[in-house]
Amino acid sequence: MTHLEIENFASDYLEGRLEAVRQREFQAHLAVCSECRELVSDVRRVMELCRSAEDPEPAP
Repeated sequence: MTHLEIENFASDYLEGRLEAVRQREFQAHLAVCSECRELVSDVRRVMELCRSAEDPEPAP
């Protein structure tokens, strides 16, 4: 799996939406690539922040 594929599939991976074969390829790449591990970690943090953000109050 390439760095570009990791970037493109990071959110799908984190949400458990990858096919089993692609998930294993993704995990194998992360095992040897610290740059992509950092990218996935950053995507995870952004996703968590988005989930925890409160809906803004409507303007009066």
